Amino acid sequence: MHILILGAGALGSLVGARLSCTRARVSLLSTNRAHMEAIQRRGLVIEELDERFTRYELPAFSEPDAILGKADWVLVTVKTYATEAAVRSVLPFCSGSTLFLTLQNGVGNYERISQIVGEASNLVGVTAQGATLVEPGRVRHGGNGLTVLGEFTGEPSSRVRSLVDCFLEAGLKTEAGGNMQQLIWQKLMVNVGINAITALTGIRNGGIHSLPDARELSRAAVEEAVAVAERKGFRFAEDVEKPFVHGAGHRPRPPYGNRRHQRGCRRLRSRVGPCRPRQRDPHQTGQNTAVESLNRFTPIETLLLNRILYSSILRVEPTSENIRPAATDNKGGDRG
Repeated sequence: MHILILGAGALGSLVGARLSCTRARVSLLSTNRAHMEAIQRRGLVIEELDERFTRYELPAFSEPDAILGKADWVLVTVKTYATEAAVRSVLPFCSGSTLFLTLQNGVGNYERISQIVGEASNLVGVTAQGATLVEPGRVRHGGNGLTVLGEFTGEPSSRVRSLVDCFLEAGLKTEAGGNMQQLIWQKLMVNVGINAITALTGIRNGGIHSLPDARELSRAAVEEAVAVAERKGFRFAEDVEKPFVHGAGHRPRPPYGNRRHQRGCRRLRSRVGPCRPRQRDPHQTGQNTAVESLNRFTPIETLLLNRILYSSILRVEPTSENIRPAATDNKGGDRG
């Protein structure tokens, strides 16, 4: 089985490294040429949670044309703004039986990929694995959270369970899950309250909980996001974070109003600790962030505060329209 990691930045490189220890053959693809060349020269180094260093030898490419053989699975970890261009770039290296799996943050990524490859060839995942690209060829593992894989609708299929088995073989805590749309929005609730704020201010994740103004801004942003989700029929429990901590089998408390939900999100933010979210790093290096998919939702549904956060990000970074051509430019930012 050949697995292609499409967007091998921090998260994609981490997952690819783990999967390379299984029966699967893994290839990394990223527009970050420096990162790919460093892996080609001296391997991929993972800084483990216990401060050990593990080196992985696996193929790494900055051009799709260099991919060897057809991919059986494509794991999509690119930023949302690069999704369509990235998926189209690897189609010549896929077959009619190739399956895609999105592990991206935000909403709408499954739909974007499905428009290109079809829903029958597309799966969805949500992960709480944490990773940071320290330097080309070196990734720090920041958190060993749960990954949930599933069909976009319905219960887990045999192909989902097969991929879950592969992830488990790789040592990645993984479960097959149903109701994946709920999980996607559930994770979005947490990201909305953290990513744009930390990207704009430089506050570390744990700092939001300890600063009253930042905490109130986070609470209000999540409250707006909950309102959007509830209009779509989703409901959230006070312990909204528990499926990512204890597994997809955890049964949340019954649905209730937004105020209790905010307390659950605040507890999760206080547990995250003093690390920077992935959105902050590309902002510091002049690359586009993923805030567009986290705080905008859709133009019609965006509410006031999230619109302000989204517009503020655009003032300090290029728009997605300006970034899209660079998504395939080797001098541009990483897709992962």
